[in-house]
Amino acid sequence: LGIRYTLPDGWSFATEEQLQQMNGAISDTVDDETLSKSLENGSVFVELYAANAELSDSINITIQNAGIAFGVAGNADASIVVEQKLFEQQGFTDVSVKKGEGSFAGKSMSCIDAVLGKDGLTLYEKQFILKQGNYAVTITASSANENRTEELMKAFTEN
Repeated sequence: LGIRYTLPDGWSFATEEQLQQMNGAISDTVDDETLSKSLENGSVFVELYAANAELSDSINITIQNAGIAFGVAGNADASIVVEQKLFEQQGFTDVSVKKGEGSFAGKSMSCIDAVLGKDGLTLYEKQFILKQGNYAVTITASSANENRTEELMKAFTEN
């Protein structure tokens, strides 16, 4: 993708072991062919995860098969319904997902803005979905603080 993320002070990246736990059966220690087959079958691979010490803010990058996930990668409209259902499956009871505009790696583009509620807590998310070959790469910023996601995305720059 040719991007870089500069972590804010007090943040840390997930370790290889933590990423392996997030990815379950898929791990970056498997060969490219096994990973490709898993993605073709609908698996989602967490490439990067980082959070602040309080875990109130985080960013992650996931990779999945573009055709299975959205029909058309890079199309925020096509993925809103899918995202709404995924959040509800994750147990969020108050879910608002809409198309937005934002800045990613210095470029203005469509994104998905979500407000998620569960057990009296609110989580704000901003997602950019980029097409990379046959895959959809989703970059997500999450925060317990409204309007913080745009600031988190500003730390992504082009290499």
